[in-house]
Amino acid sequence: MGARIDAQATIRALADIQKRTDRATMYALRAAARTGKQAARRATPVYKGDDPRAQKGLLRASIHTSRRLRRTGPPPSYAVHIGPWGQKVNLYRSKIEDQEHMMQRAYEQAAAAMAEKFAATFRRVMEKR
Repeated sequence: MGARIDAQATIRALADIQKRTDRATMYALRAAARTGKQAARRATPVYKGDDPRAQKGLLRASIHTSRRLRRTGPPPSYAVHIGPWGQKVNLYRSKIEDQEHMMQRAYEQAAAAMAEKFAATFRRVMEKR
C-alpha cells in the first residue's frame, strides 16, 4: 500500500499568490506615493517676491514621484522617491524644506493613507481571476 501526494496544484497556487502579492504591493506603493506627492504640492509655498529671475511655483511644480520602483530586497520590498526634481530647484529646496517641512508632512499623510490603500489594492488584485 502506498500513498501519492500531488503538490503541483498547491505549488502553482502559492506561486500565483506570490505574484499577486508582489503586484498588489507595487500598485499600493504607487498609490501611496501619489497621495504623498499631492500633499507635498499642497504644502509647498509659492514664491511671491519681485525678483524677475525667480519663477513662481517652480518648486511646487517640480515635485514628482520617481518613475520606477526601486527593489530594496526580496519581493515584495520596494521603495519610491517623492520630491522636487530639477537643477534649478536643487539650489534652494533644502532651505524651503527646513522652513516649511513640506516633505515631512507629505510623508505623514502618505503613511496614514497607506493601510487603507494597501487593503483596497490587495483586495482588488486578489479577487481578479
